[in-house]
Amino acid sequence: MGDSRLDTACFAQCFKHFGVDEGHSFNVRFIVSSKKMSFLYRIDPYPGMKEVYIVRHGKSDWNDLDLNDIDRPLKKRGAKNSHELGQHLRKLNWTPDIILSSPAVRAYDTAKILADELNITGARFKVIAKLYLPDFPTLLKEILYLNDDLDSVMIIGHEPSLSNLINHFLHEPLDQVVTASLTLLKFDTDKWRDLTPETFIEGVHKNRHNMKGQELH
Repeated sequence: MGDSRLDTACFAQCFKHFGVDEGHSFNVRFIVSSKKMSFLYRIDPYPGMKEVYIVRHGKSDWNDLDLNDIDRPLKKRGAKNSHELGQHLRKLNWTPDIILSSPAVRAYDTAKILADELNITGARFKVIAKLYLPDFPTLLKEILYLNDDLDSVMIIGHEPSLSNLINHFLHEPLDQVVTASLTLLKFDTDKWRDLTPETFIEGVHKNRHNMKGQELH
């Protein structure tokens, strides 16, 4: 039958044609015509996958020391970094099905900026009281109890809660989660309650120092 290898450059052109961005997993189905050895392809989202976008709020303002911790707003730099992150995600077409935010002002303001950048409104944006400085079991439960009709969620919260959550799933721990950073974790399951280190597939961490991203394993 000759050389049966497929040209990877051809795949790249096909993906670009269909608007497929980096960071997404896909099934590629082929139908082979035996007469002309031509290939018909169809690109489908990877079945049975859950995605968790984990965002630490932007840098907060400490000018007013009389404010309670939960009431501290974003600094101008924190708002700027949050807009930059949102624009980067929009460019990649990385949009979660729902955003869940801590009620802290700095987290809520970060979440609102990202929601505006990604055009997420209404019931897809929720403030969850338990996301304010939660312990690990509390934070994990908020994800495990999500409706399975949702395929992706963005959690916007605080350290050290977020690092504890991220490193629970990784084989090689992430050293630092800076402000206005994003960690995307992908899992090979169609049920939120089955998110475990064993179902973790791949991940990436992006921050203002490295928007190209660090692969996570």
